[in-house]
Amino acid sequence: MTQDPNQAFYVIAYAVVEMETKETWKWFSTRLFEDICYPNKHGWEVISDMQKVLLPAVQELCPGTRHRFYVKYLEANFWSQWRNQELIGLLWDCAFSKTTNEFNPYLQKIKEVNEEAWIYLKKFELHNLIRAAFSPSTKNPVLVNNVSKQFNAAITKFRWKPIITMLESIREYLTVKMNNYRREIESYHGPIIPAAQTKLEDAKKHASKWHPMWVGDLGGSMFQVLHICSPKKQPDNCEPTPTQASNTSSTLTSILCLSAILCSCPNAKNYTYLRANACSCPKVNDWWSCSRVSSSTISSSKDD
Repeated sequence: MTQDPNQAFYVIAYAVVEMETKETWKWFSTRLFEDICYPNKHGWEVISDMQKVLLPAVQELCPGTRHRFYVKYLEANFWSQWRNQELIGLLWDCAFSKTTNEFNPYLQKIKEVNEEAWIYLKKFELHNLIRAAFSPSTKNPVLVNNVSKQFNAAITKFRWKPIITMLESIREYLTVKMNNYRREIESYHGPIIPAAQTKLEDAKKHASKWHPMWVGDLGGSMFQVLHICSPKKQPDNCEPTPTQASNTSSTLTSILCLSAILCSCPNAKNYTYLRANACSCPKVNDWWSCSRVSSSTISSSKDD
């Protein structure tokens, strides 16, 4: 299964097997990769639950392919072993971390609460778990398996049917669903896709609470992003925004980084120029070029 930039899911291939084993996964994956090409050649990532047979099968076929785990399955393992709600919250804090500096304190808190849980998490690679280590090439920050659950729930009613009828019923279900997606997007009129536009509007609201400030360089091209303090707060409480986190989110989703939004958002300060030193696009000269590059990526990126 895959997901498009508008968060609609598409089933690429499916198969009926007697049971899930390493051999059946190798058989299925080989035919899939021969059709769509091998993930390690395109920087794609495999996202799955913690199946012990899938990961070695994919690594044998495509060495070096990055693999993510759905956090819900880690949550279930945490709960079955330790039944601690605080640990569950810290696990999700780790997963949502956009930088390693943000991730490490949460990991340390897990160690303080339960060292066994900390040892369990340490055996995973960072790119299995946290957004800060996700590859930006996928343009997909997904952490949960809602897409798979939706498909599995939809085909439950077909499983009791004879094999040919079952496969035909699934095909018809997918055809209807894809046509519904197509009609929905055809009826939309806007500069970028609806999901991206919604995220951009939310980011604009957040950006209105910050403003860029010149840091004093001779060229006048470097800015720092500062929080707008409320009257009740002292100036010392105004801290710079975690720009690295903003840029990580931007590279994962192709939504404009905070610095670029500050210049294009009408609710932000009346700045009309901000060099790329303050945003996540080092190859462009100003925020307008950054805006055009990111918007183009949103409408044409392919997710895994």
